[in-house]
Amino acid sequence: MLSAPRRSPLSTTLARPVDAATGLKFPDALSASPAAAKNTAPVLLVKGDATALSVDEKALLTARGVTSATVFGGEDTVSAPLAADIKSVTTALTRIDGDDRFIVSANVTAANWTAPVDTVYFATGENYPDALAGGVLAGITKSPVLLVCSTRRWRTCRSAADPGRPVG
Repeated sequence: MLSAPRRSPLSTTLARPVDAATGLKFPDALSASPAAAKNTAPVLLVKGDATALSVDEKALLTARGVTSATVFGGEDTVSAPLAADIKSVTTALTRIDGDDRFIVSANVTAANWTAPVDTVYFATGENYPDALAGGVLAGITKSPVLLVCSTRRWRTCRSAADPGRPVG
């Protein structure tokens, strides 16, 4: 993952596309990282509640000739003005979002892998260490990480994922 300005001097191999996720909340970046590895696109961690890219972030994207970006998460994680600013620099922007982190994770998988998928890694979406460690392996094997709920919260997660389906 890349973050400007701290890591920008080292990021000389940035690809033409870039994936952007907030560095303020963990779930979307954890789902995005294996997809980015599969697509050979770096992940730029942004300040999701900002209204614009920082000067260093803009300079990084411009210097590397980034022409398209995928933003992971809804407007509550990467603000609409920030996404618009990313688009103004890259010219093409796609957003992968959902009602919650579990749906975003599923949507990331659906957007980047075609069924059948040989290997899928599952990690709790309630805390980050499992997905952080598993994300490395998922990236190496070009496999998705799906964030899931613990059994104690299954009712909440299941109803969020499929609001029209009875929970029981």
